[in-house]
Amino acid sequence: MFQDPELDRLGKERDVLFARLTAARDQRKRLGQDCSRLHDDLDEAFRSQNRAYEANQAAWAEHKSFMQDCSQKIEFYRAESDRCHARMTDCFRESQNSWDRGDKLGAKSWSDTAKRHQSEMRYAKEQAAWWILQSKNSQYRFTASGGAASMEAAKGRTRAVKAEFDAANGRLKAAKAEVERLEEEFDAVKSRFNGRLDFLKRDAPLERQRRIDQEAAQAAYRVARAKELDNAQRGRDFQYGSKQSEVYTKVKAGWSREHDMPCTDILIFQQGIKGHHHIVIGENGQVFIDEWRHG
Repeated sequence: MFQDPELDRLGKERDVLFARLTAARDQRKRLGQDCSRLHDDLDEAFRSQNRAYEANQAAWAEHKSFMQDCSQKIEFYRAESDRCHARMTDCFRESQNSWDRGDKLGAKSWSDTAKRHQSEMRYAKEQAAWWILQSKNSQYRFTASGGAASMEAAKGRTRAVKAEFDAANGRLKAAKAEVERLEEEFDAVKSRFNGRLDFLKRDAPLERQRRIDQEAAQAAYRVARAKELDNAQRGRDFQYGSKQSEVYTKVKAGWSREHDMPCTDILIFQQGIKGHHHIVIGENGQVFIDEWRHG
């Protein structure tokens, strides 16, 4: 509609900015989807970490309780072993004293009692050793169960996902800032384009009328003559200027069925340029056609 270099420049700048803005919005959308997915992954990582922690805590509580029970039994049987050892020693000493006094029956009685305490001491030592072994086995089972390792692995997974989420979130914030910047730049160029377009729309009728008046003036006498001869010489052509001239005009008058009135066609040609400017004027000066035709 308008051949205006400034409008064309603003239109191209607007289109380029709109393409960049569209690409930036698409990038923001993709990064937003990545952040949403990573946020879900981070939530699941935290839940897995909590499950691993709770399972490890439960296993540790059970292990700790069993170890405390083992410790109590070990202490008990060690004390029992020491007590039996002391009684055994005392009885053997009394047996020796009785033997030295010639009391063979008393010596045997004390000796039998000492042997009974010795047997009790051995049993206590065996029990203490057995519970020590149980505590070691429990420690091995707790370590081999992998509860602590699973918890550490879950913590590592959480840290990794959080780092990935933080990085993606940083990229998303940058993309949002870029979209906002491009939106402001696009709106500014769009506003200038629309302002220029409004200006041209306001001034276009005046410019258009000026061109019509100028072109019509060049062939005014032919138009007048065509109107005068309209009824008598419909379809007759009037030529202004030689076809060898740089610019020449062709005028034809006739009855227009479309507009139901006599009209005048004005064709303006210029050497070296393909096409012509076509103007159609009604009997009262109405302009029905005013355009450049390339054919």
